[in-house]
Amino acid sequence: MKPALLLCVFLIACRSPEAQVQHTKGNMEVTERVNQELVAYFSGPEFKAFDAQEVYGPDIQGTHTLGFVSSLSRDQVHERVSAIIDPYVEDQVWADDYGQLHGSFVFKGAPDLRFGVGIGILSSDGETFKNHPELLKGYQTDIVYTQPFRWEPQQ
Repeated sequence: MKPALLLCVFLIACRSPEAQVQHTKGNMEVTERVNQELVAYFSGPEFKAFDAQEVYGPDIQGTHTLGFVSSLSRDQVHERVSAIIDPYVEDQVWADDYGQLHGSFVFKGAPDLRFGVGIGILSSDGETFKNHPELLKGYQTDIVYTQPFRWEPQQ
């Protein structure tokens, strides 16, 4: 499961942006709105935040990645996240790897602004959370969320 979560973080870099992209105040407001809506949802009573770097390791350091667990099912979380992001992203392509749904999303009209979400089933991920048993009690889903950022391809 840990490789799938890391894959979610790194999949964000899979699409190259268009050569000339002008960022407007509107583009930046949209990224802030999506981030606020997702963080507000993940801050609800069915969720608990955790230190993603501590749980998933140093590979995600500097990636603006947040971690959450939820008492909701993976499908319930996926349905709500999809509804939140749908008006703002080019498309929603979710992969299902080893019980985790994950995707890298590009904002409409701003191909170098992106974010990622991974939604996994906790019961199949005992190894990742072995040092954090409190995150397994009463929760069934883990979420890794890489907040919106400007992606610049390596040349």
